[in-house]
Amino acid sequence: MKKKSIFIDYLFLLRPTIQVALWTFYFIGVYLGYRDYKELKIFNFNFDFKVYYILFAYSLLMGGIYILNQITDIETDRLNKKLFLLPEGIISVKNAYITFVIVVLVGFTMVFFNFAVQKTIIVLFIISFIMGYLYSAKPFYFKSRPFLDLFSNVVGYAFVASLIGYLSVNDSIPNFTIFLPYIFSMAAIFINTTILDYEGDKKVGLKTTGIFLGIKSSLILSTIFMLLAFIFGFYYKDFLAIITTSYSLIFFIISLIFRKEKFIKWSVMYTSPFVSFLLGIIFPYFLILCALTLVISIIYYKERFKYNII
Repeated sequence: MKKKSIFIDYLFLLRPTIQVALWTFYFIGVYLGYRDYKELKIFNFNFDFKVYYILFAYSLLMGGIYILNQITDIETDRLNKKLFLLPEGIISVKNAYITFVIVVLVGFTMVFFNFAVQKTIIVLFIISFIMGYLYSAKPFYFKSRPFLDLFSNVVGYAFVASLIGYLSVNDSIPNFTIFLPYIFSMAAIFINTTILDYEGDKKVGLKTTGIFLGIKSSLILSTIFMLLAFIFGFYYKDFLAIITTSYSLIFFIISLIFRKEKFIKWSVMYTSPFVSFLLGIIFPYFLILCALTLVISIIYYKERFKYNII
């Protein structure tokens, strides 16, 4: 018997579990902004309202993009057994579109009509929306175009999200090269996610970077990207990048050597959360947000779908 939708289903339609990755790159930008213009210290319990206000608006905007992505990927998600709300008909496509419009409009409204938010951030919101739309919507559907899928994620996450975070704590546009360690890290992790979805994506005719290159070449490229992330982190004396990329590189090398699904999954599952944890030591409210999201998500999927997300 088909489940009926409840309010919390619509919250999870915004994909809070992957929003954590978005928040992580946003707070990488906040970290870099503090490092360049403010005092950077661990356990910073100073609650900067502007940082979290912009984060909330950005989460709504990107939540809308995640909804659009789920609408176009219903069959793929059913085969990969990743999501349930749309593939199982718990939320109708019509209601998903309505939710998409609402959260995108609210997200844009929050920054358009707040004079404390600089115009550059508004432009970056627009760029994020455009990139997300090109990635998720047909006929563009960059998700199924080799290297364009990679480019969309790298620009949308590692660069734009981090730059918005940076500008949330100061008004000066930084030297973009400081984001290179995180750009290459994101590229490495994204490629390995396409390998994990290889069979399901191939069955429905998607042509991701992972499918185009094949598993072996994809693992070689992702490992090179993670190595470059470490090199640039070392070059820019970025302690967060050095610690996280050296740790992550171990998982990527193991994945490359053994080429087993378990190790490839580890390269995704055990790398991004480590970055989030280290950022959480600097920004405890962010760590609390991530922890609450994880706990609520575990309970939700367990009780609602009898599914373990970890």
